[in-house]
Amino acid sequence: MNRAGLISIIIPVLNEDTTLKSTLELAFTQQRPHEIIVVDGGSDDSTLKIAKQFDCKIIKSESGRGVQMNTGAEIAKGDIFLFLHADSHLPKKALLKMRQAVLDGFDYGSFTMRYDTLRPDYLYGAWVADSYCRVMNETFGDRAIFVTKAAFEKVGGYSEIKIMEDIDLSVRLKQSGFKMKLINGFVITSRRRFSNTSIWRAGWTSWKLLLDWHMERSLDQASLDYYLKEKR
Repeated sequence: MNRAGLISIIIPVLNEDTTLKSTLELAFTQQRPHEIIVVDGGSDDSTLKIAKQFDCKIIKSESGRGVQMNTGAEIAKGDIFLFLHADSHLPKKALLKMRQAVLDGFDYGSFTMRYDTLRPDYLYGAWVADSYCRVMNETFGDRAIFVTKAAFEKVGGYSEIKIMEDIDLSVRLKQSGFKMKLINGFVITSRRRFSNTSIWRAGWTSWKLLLDWHMERSLDQASLDYYLKEKR
């Protein structure tokens, strides 16, 4: 196997017609060889119509980010999988940097991230999360997680759970001895999930759930309901 050969970009979608077009446009500016797989979880807007404007594979799946990403990985031909959220934009030369990271011996990782605003509170929130990734060797889905096919299959792919599927995958990869790389080069992610709240409140809820998850406590239902509502 060529560790840094074809890259499969896997994008789970569910009613993403406001963000998908720009995400795909930027993904197609990346260096080849790569393939793009859009995995739809039951959209009832114009998401699929937008996806059909591009030279990408479109498949349908049960709804749920974990199951959709696993479904995409099942048909992916790449040696490296890149899981990209529909509202996240890859930086220039992202795939080139990923390939180099894999050639350097890393098995999984992501990019640094910032939101689509230069407001200080959002810049600070993104920096805190980046710092967590560096210290813990874990990463979040909005940073565009990449992983070699071999490592992904070794740990059994994503757990098909409602939340924390990104951290859960990172922890299992880390515990299996795989090496993580946080690549400098910002993925730009939409701040839309904070439209009905503040980044401070949403951030506090996210960190509380993360702490509870790591301590293997049952997640607080009120916080879980709030998080899932904002995640949509």
